[in-house]
This record gives sequence, structure tokens and C-alpha cells, in this order.
Amino acid sequence: MALVPIGVEIIVSNGYKVLDETNAGNGSGYKNKEYIAAGDEIEFLSPCSRSGLIRYLMNSELI
Repeated sequence: MALVPIGVEIIVSNGYKVLDETNAGNGSGYKNKEYIAAGDEIEFLSPCSRSGLIRYLMNSELI
């Protein structure tokens, strides 16, 4: 995954929601718990699988 946990923390602190597939950071050496601690919402299946997008950024004001 190109986004490391500190990046998730910055995005979430700016009012956005980050959704990622479970174990997406394993290849980069990051575990689910590190992303969750940063504010990521881990999904068992890819949250982007139906859309073909790699990542969603959603402003919390729109939710």
C-alpha cells in the first residue's frame, strides 16, 4: 500500500474517512492494527472492489 499509517492519521485529522482492504499494508511491513490506530477503517473485502478505485477519501461532513 502506498499510504503509510502516518498518512492515514493526517488524512483522518483533516476530516476525511479512509477505508482499506484487510492486510493491504502487509507487503510494506505495516499491520492492520497500525492503520486502525491511525484512524483507518479496515474492511474484510476491498471497499473499492466494485468501483475499480484504489482509495476513497470521504469528507466526514458529507457522511
